[in-house]
Amino acid sequence: MHSGFSTTSGLVGLVLRAGGGRVDHVISAFRDDNSGADLRVVDHGDLVEIWATGSLLVTVDTLRWHLGRRFGIAQLKSMLVGSTGTVKLDGDHLKVVSQGGRAAALEWSETRR
Repeated sequence: MHSGFSTTSGLVGLVLRAGGGRVDHVISAFRDDNSGADLRVVDHGDLVEIWATGSLLVTVDTLRWHLGRRFGIAQLKSMLVGSTGTVKLDGDHLKVVSQGGRAAALEWSETRR
């Protein structure tokens, strides 16, 4: 997949499976939690890419506001197909951070408080 962005520009991104009718609500949650960022969403039909410069964040509270109280990080994780950047998971949020502009394979680093 190609987003139209250069991988040397510090971009981070997620690729989400679009099935189940939830992806639009997930994108709305990312837009809310990254309101100051220039997000780009690329729709490929069955897959959707979300791109931003530097980092992407979504919180459980925002996901639940858009998708209901039963939707959380585990449900979001089940929609993830891939990423550019390092995906950091915590109990109440998911964050993707830049690796200095290098494209990265899907990498999960779970942090504990």
